Amino acid sequence: MGCKIYDWWNVNQVKNVSKDKTKHPCQMPIEVMKNVVAMLPDNSTVVDIFMGSGTTAQACIDLGYDFVGVEIDESYYNIAKNRINAG
Repeated sequence: MGCKIYDWWNVNQVKNVSKDKTKHPCQMPIEVMKNVVAMLPDNSTVVDIFMGSGTTAQACIDLGYDFVGVEIDESYYNIAKNRINAG
């Protein structure tokens, strides 16, 4: 029906004024990725070949899943690395 993924999970988008906003232009809300990752079997390893700002990595860390991330853009890699280290 044209609803966004955030609408049916009752999750707010990451806005420019959000405390969680990074410099990545298409940042996914952490709650969305936690919902997705939480559906996986225990002991799963998540591979994200477009890591961006590291939202999926942070969701995996928060939920106790192993994670492998790949990011070609060094500035986005640094955003993800800093975000994960600040954890």
